Amino acid sequence: MPDGALEALLPENVAMALRDEPDAAGFLEAYAMLDRQPVEALRRLEMLADQGSLLSLVFLGDAYLYGRGVDPDVERGKAYLFKAAKAGSIEASFRLARFLGRNGDTEESIDALRKLAERGYSPAMYLLGWRYYRGIGVDEDPAAAFHYWKMADRNGHLLARQHLFHTYRSGRCGVGKRILGYLGMVGFIPVFVKYKMKHPNSDRLRQWAINSPPELSRWS
Repeated sequence: MPDGALEALLPENVAMALRDEPDAAGFLEAYAMLDRQPVEALRRLEMLADQGSLLSLVFLGDAYLYGRGVDPDVERGKAYLFKAAKAGSIEASFRLARFLGRNGDTEESIDALRKLAERGYSPAMYLLGWRYYRGIGVDEDPAAAFHYWKMADRNGHLLARQHLFHTYRSGRCGVGKRILGYLGMVGFIPVFVKYKMKHPNSDRLRQWAINSPPELSRWS
């Protein structure tokens, strides 16, 4: 598969980080092998990581956390992600926050998500909204949930906007907001469908819901 076609399959944040890779072509070659030759792919990612590749650290961490092509080694996986996150990788920080939250380290997970939200990463804002809405790792706080969903919406996150409209439609925010919710959804649905068809890997659609299983498709 040509590099351009492969790059189009990457999640948006990974594709953006690719611009800063010391050997972008080498990373894409290793990434293309993950499904069919994971052992060789991980060997190449190790070599790239030694050269300063943050994305290689991210996918190595993912592999060891979930046992993809190697025996699971949670501590080693976390170490890879911590190293990339410390070097400034948003992707590593988000994956680490998600893993920690799913495995009981909710305080550390929420702290990581807050830092990402401060950096303007809308999927982290969206996920924080859900944690406050459901009271997962924090006290249930609908006002805080709305705060983060509105913040995510202002940063272009379409799923956050969708949940705001759904909540307004429920009537819990008053009659005026309920009308706004119905009217908003009428205009929102065609925009959402069109955008999702054109940009399926956009961060504006990224969610990683609280109880969803890890992504298995293309290690994304």
